[in-house]
Amino acid sequence: MNLCPILTKILLGLTLIVTTFTFAQAQTGWVDYKIDDKLSVKLPGQPEITGKGVTAHTKDSLSCFVYKIVEIDSSALAKAISSPGFLDGLKGAMASSQTGLSLGEMKAAKWNGYNRYSVDGTNPSMKLKASFVFLIVGGRIYALGAMMPESHDINEKNIFFNTLKLN
Repeated sequence: MNLCPILTKILLGLTLIVTTFTFAQAQTGWVDYKIDDKLSVKLPGQPEITGKGVTAHTKDSLSCFVYKIVEIDSSALAKAISSPGFLDGLKGAMASSQTGLSLGEMKAAKWNGYNRYSVDGTNPSMKLKASFVFLIVGGRIYALGAMMPESHDINEKNIFFNTLKLN
């Protein structure tokens, strides 16, 4: 199977994700956001539509985003994720999408029976910490991310990531 078309779609989606991050004034209260028929999450304010998804911000500059990166045939995606280079490709696509972004080790786990991949990183030149979660549900790859100033505890991401639920 040729992974290039799949990884190209992932790279384009990830580039869009990172480049659409902006810090703005937060709105009060976390709100429920239905991503689609499969997933929901709570956002730290009213969602702002950007490209393939949404972003929301807290008053202290925690930025959260949710995107559906790609939707393809689930059997093709299942083959792709089982290939040896898939995780490296996913991580490489994310790392190359923002100048200065350095990512740690990609971690694989199960979430409600679905494949979940997570990685933390930093961008010293922008003085940011970042954390990304990729969730594969059927033929869909979802990306959730949290970016914050480097002075913040990276575990703030869990306030956001722990709100993810199945519909």
